[in-house]
Amino acid sequence: MNSKATARPIQLLSTLVGSVSRERIKSLLVRTPAEGPLKALRTVWELRQLREHPELHAIYTEGLVIDRVLERIVRADSNCVDIGCHIGSTLSQLLKLAPRGHHAAFEPIPNKAEWLRRRFPEVEVFEVALADRAGEATFYINTKLTGFSGLQRHGDEGEHEALTVRTARLDELLVDRPVDFIKLDVEGGELAVLKGATGVLERWRPRILFECTKSSMTAHGIEAADMFGWLEAQGYAIWTPSAYLAGARPLDLDGLVAAQTYPFQAFNFFTESVKAPG
Repeated sequence: MNSKATARPIQLLSTLVGSVSRERIKSLLVRTPAEGPLKALRTVWELRQLREHPELHAIYTEGLVIDRVLERIVRADSNCVDIGCHIGSTLSQLLKLAPRGHHAAFEPIPNKAEWLRRRFPEVEVFEVALADRAGEATFYINTKLTGFSGLQRHGDEGEHEALTVRTARLDELLVDRPVDFIKLDVEGGELAVLKGATGVLERWRPRILFECTKSSMTAHGIEAADMFGWLEAQGYAIWTPSAYLAGARPLDLDGLVAAQTYPFQAFNFFTESVKAPG
């Protein structure tokens, strides 16, 4: 199973309107009065799926749990960074929670970046793929499910269109800007992004919500031990969303591996500094 195929249920809408893409429908509704009802429809779909697959309880309720965590940790004046912004669903939520914050979004696909600038004029949108070094790289756009696009081919569906994009380190682009929260979803390139953000992490110690699945990491040639070891060395601990919400102990490496194994405990994880800002 893959995260976006199970957690983004716009199938009902696309069935009703025929050939219009699910992603197109969703993008049209982001930051409109219809965004709330769409989210409610997603929740209904997930709960229906849960009745059919009770072993996947943690996955089908993950979105609800993440929402509750964000409501708890994002303040009205938090400065947030959305990396892998896609069509801005999470960014829209962060703006509602932190209307007085200064926000930045990163999206390397040109038409998406331009769309984000129009839909979120108060957000600084960077048309760049974040990584651990500056330069250029081939970015693979999944033409059917563009949310699976990244610096490596990833995703079971769709063909890939290659695009040359600019790469940069977060440390180079957010110079001396306080950062309180980062959402990170770049289809397996999360560790490289974090390695390019060591200055931000050391200075501001932001909380981070990051996607971390076996399939996406495999596409980038890394394993759970690589992510766990690097974050531990930076003074960060990892939780599943439900464990984080409950105030439970952080995961050890075996726990992270188990969480990524069917029937899965999470596709997304929270990480928080366990040491003071540097």
